[in-house]
Amino acid sequence: MKLNFALAVLNAVLLATAFYIAINEYKLYSLKKRVFAVNLKDSLISLTSKAIKKESAQRLREKLRKAGNPLGLTPETFIIAKILLVIFAIFYTQVVSMELTQKIAFIGFAFYAPDLYVHFSQQDREEAFRNEMPVIVDIFELGATADIPIRDVFLMAAESAENRHVKQEMSRLAAEYFMTNDKEMCLRRFAKNTGIVESEILAMSLLQGDKTGKTINILSSLSSSLYNTVTARLVRQDKSTDYKVLFTIFFLMASIVMLYMYPYFANLEGGLKSIFSLI
Repeated sequence: MKLNFALAVLNAVLLATAFYIAINEYKLYSLKKRVFAVNLKDSLISLTSKAIKKESAQRLREKLRKAGNPLGLTPETFIIAKILLVIFAIFYTQVVSMELTQKIAFIGFAFYAPDLYVHFSQQDREEAFRNEMPVIVDIFELGATADIPIRDVFLMAAESAENRHVKQEMSRLAAEYFMTNDKEMCLRRFAKNTGIVESEILAMSLLQGDKTGKTINILSSLSSSLYNTVTARLVRQDKSTDYKVLFTIFFLMASIVMLYMYPYFANLEGGLKSIFSLI
């Protein structure tokens, strides 16, 4: 009896505290909205930034940067999206009749959906950089051979890029170099933002070439290596595509055979049932 009373008091205190905090937050939001014209989105972002740790926010920021900040996501909006998706999933599983395992699976998928989206966006972005990296290295090699200033080479690489992610990153590299005139810092940040080994090798090759005076030789070797790597990857992709086509044809043929043979199997099953019923 006393234990139940204590739990009831504790629940009442917790509810009152939560209600008090909610009222204060709403008053603060109303005041900010009147004074600073703050909307609900800004308030949620501000509240989320206070809730998450700086280390976690920094890791999320790096992860989103390597993915190209899809949909303009920030660490705060990324977490808000996860929370809203989980709330929607819980509400949806309550409305639609689902088993317990299905509810757990659906809510889990909703929670990890933003992570999956960012992961595949990062893969697509890295693949785009790998495909265009040989052309970018050739541009740097031609610039070094013709003794073109590095800032102009950065602009040439940005203009020649076909993928929007590559063009955006190369344009950022050129703009940062125009502003800072710090080649090493800009190249290292470029390699960090792209998140692929080829960019790190390019940055180290350019920096090492400045120290040794053999930029053309280093870039020429790097260009040959990248073209060989891309060619080998394309060959593997062609073989993989061939195998996929063969498997698809095999399953289609098996399906056709099964559809054709289904009446015979049905008659055989009926005959066996008749025989066993007589026995």
